[in-house]
Amino acid sequence: MIKTSVIIPVYNTASYIEECIDSVYKQTQKEIEVIAVDDGSTDGSLNVLLDMKKKYPGLTVISEENHCQGYARNVGMKLAKGEYIYFLDSDDFIIEDTLETCYDYALKNNLDVVLFDALDFEDSVERTPIEPNYDDRHDIINEGQNIFSGIYFLDKYLEKTYNPCTCLVYCSANFLKKNDVWFMPEVYFEDNEFYCRIMTLAQNAMYIPKMFYRCRCRKTSTTRTKFDLRRANDHIEVVSAIADQKLLNDGKGWYIIRKIALKLLQYVTA
Repeated sequence: MIKTSVIIPVYNTASYIEECIDSVYKQTQKEIEVIAVDDGSTDGSLNVLLDMKKKYPGLTVISEENHCQGYARNVGMKLAKGEYIYFLDSDDFIIEDTLETCYDYALKNNLDVVLFDALDFEDSVERTPIEPNYDDRHDIINEGQNIFSGIYFLDKYLEKTYNPCTCLVYCSANFLKKNDVWFMPEVYFEDNEFYCRIMTLAQNAMYIPKMFYRCRCRKTSTTRTKFDLRRANDHIEVVSAIADQKLLNDGKGWYIIRKIALKLLQYVTA
């Protein structure tokens, strides 16, 4: 039985992939599968993945033309056989008890989604932590080990903790399949639409106040690259897709989803 499918979209991160994949295979949870999808890398990332497969024969390596990471994640989701799905970026890594802890909480409480935090650090030899760390929300989110709906969470914490990073959620595969949840392909910022969708639909969610994720802050990452016309257009397309969620869950979350869409649109026009 596969407890967790870890899906890793890869694009031009040859220098970081080994640490990323090592961190998954060093997990205390061993009933896992790892699916790495190379998204048309040009820096030799695919060769590194193939070398990693020699080290970890169970590693699944898929090579695709460049379509953006949403497409690559969808490819991985179609192959995933785990009870739960986790998306990990190829230039980052996770601490060793991440998957086991998330799985135990999810299974015990029949959770659709588990939320947690990240430690952000500079892409340097020193790996200096970034301050302030907006991916550490334990001082703001005060839910204990309570189970809540995604809509409740969005409504209560939108102003201070909106964080659509897909790498900070651990999802039930059945929940995603039942609700036909996929990523928008061919666009940047697709995390926003995915996050809004799963949170609108999630009936059982829980927040774990622990920084399981280690996020490498690179100047060349998607979120830190200069905001050009392509990115502006993609942002608007994502906002439009979020607006299309108006009737999701019988429209119960529209009042908060509308606020998110407007905030994202203001970001483009600012």
